[in-house]
Amino acid sequence: MIEVRNGAVRSVAYQDSETHLDAPDTTTYPTIPALFDVLTEADERNAVKITVSFSTELGFPEDVYIDYAANIADEEMAFTVTEFVRK
Repeated sequence: MIEVRNGAVRSVAYQDSETHLDAPDTTTYPTIPALFDVLTEADERNAVKITVSFSTELGFPEDVYIDYAANIADEEMAFTVTEFVRK
């Protein structure tokens, strides 16, 4: 879970462990607006594959897969936004 307040990442908690970060690296854990930047950067870098679905309710990228180079292993990126709560 990533908690964002006033546009800044405040904390990160991993669902599969008890790890909790109170001062996370904001480049590793982006806000919703920053997810759009990830997509823009992938497009600008001419990623060979970008697959994205958006929230029908709020329009943010909900499920993303990016493959930057077809002939290189382990440079792909994927993320899924679940249980988004707007306060």
